[in-house]
Amino acid sequence: MKIDSGGATYTPGMTQRIRVTVRDPVQRRWGFQLTARLAGNSKTRAGLFTPVDANTRVLCSASNFLAVPCTANPTLQYIEHSLTGAKITAVGAGLTFEFDWTPPDTDVGPIVLYAAGNAANGNMLETGDNIYTASLTLTTGAGEKASLPSAALSMARASSRTSRRTGG
Repeated sequence: MKIDSGGATYTPGMTQRIRVTVRDPVQRRWGFQLTARLAGNSKTRAGLFTPVDANTRVLCSASNFLAVPCTANPTLQYIEHSLTGAKITAVGAGLTFEFDWTPPDTDVGPIVLYAAGNAANGNMLETGDNIYTASLTLTTGAGEKASLPSAALSMARASSRTSRRTGG
């Protein structure tokens, strides 16, 4: 699993294209969910997500993680694959999801993008699927364009349960 923000920095208020790639050599259906939080307070949202195609959708929640309608200033926000975006590909091909992220208008210090990716076998059961996680810490670039290579950090293979939205 890989999170690509075009580097390891952000410019306050400037929209960045984010790419999340999920790969597994034996799987063929893909999904993900990502959120942005302040490094100093993981319960605080950091910026806003915007889908760029029909493959992703935005979800919002209250601080108790109950889903709520998205407003201009949600407590917490996530972006994830849509039903359309949970595509079946050739075995092992993987899939990249793209969306925009706009960080806060002011320098809030380091921001962490946390993602979970679902690599499923497509059998519509909760067996044989793999969940991966990754995080990427971004620091303010003070107006500089991000220039570091793509980062895939904190990769970890988790359970063999499918996300209920991917549908295995």
